[in-house]
Amino acid sequence: MWKIDATFEMTTNAPTFTDEYESSVSGAALTLADRLMWATEVPMSRFAFWLPTPGGAVDASNVIFCESNNNEHLKGGWVSRFSTAANTTFKCEPQKHQMNRTTPVLLQQTSTAKKAKALTFEVGVYPASGVSGDIRPAIQVAEELVEVANGADEPERILHKTGLWTYTAGPGVKFHGLFPGTSAAMPGSGFDQRDTSLPLGPNPGGHGAEPTPKPPPGQSEANAAKLAALADVDTIVHEAKEINTKVGNSLQELKDSLARGSAVHAAWMNWNPYKPPAELLGP
Repeated sequence: MWKIDATFEMTTNAPTFTDEYESSVSGAALTLADRLMWATEVPMSRFAFWLPTPGGAVDASNVIFCESNNNEHLKGGWVSRFSTAANTTFKCEPQKHQMNRTTPVLLQQTSTAKKAKALTFEVGVYPASGVSGDIRPAIQVAEELVEVANGADEPERILHKTGLWTYTAGPGVKFHGLFPGTSAAMPGSGFDQRDTSLPLGPNPGGHGAEPTPKPPPGQSEANAAKLAALADVDTIVHEAKEINTKVGNSLQELKDSLARGSAVHAAWMNWNPYKPPAELLGP
């Protein structure tokens, strides 16, 4: 029997979603599915939604269920696999369903965000179509999305054993770019609190500056120097870039000099060829 294989829950106070939900439930479902497609890289037709009844309801189990008109059960695997926002609509109808009522806590909200009405809903994931790479199980899709939703947003600097650094965005950047002001959780779990404050570093007066870490007792002076150097990574990276630039410029100048010398030599040999004296040529 073809049915939803996994579920997870989301809550948002982003006007992008709450405003559209108030004007059109089916339109909000289409927007959510489209962004979930980009966030998870699975077809949007695999997502279905249980959304609260607009305006509130006496019975919380009275919800609106929305699903794609291009899902595999209705249109087959190929249509389902290549459904997009341009060729898909969502059909919504009342349904009895009990959703998790966990209240999210979003930190560092603006006054506008505090006044915004949060939208909490449940997402269902249908099985994979098996067409053109769509093979990830529904539970894997749900768990991976919740993991990235609660991942770090800030870029992470990592020093590898090779001595090279990588400085890449955290897994939460993509999710929160598509779903601002949004959290996700597995059914029955609370939404994680997210601290959206950013460390700005020391102010001009020096307050907040972190001193160079002291080496543990017994550390040699060499190790102490290494620790001090690692504490000022940005300076080291800047100096390394300057050295690389100077070396690159020097090599480029050498290359250009050799090219100019070769050109002059070729011109001299071709334009002024050697002519032996007439005495040596004979009659």
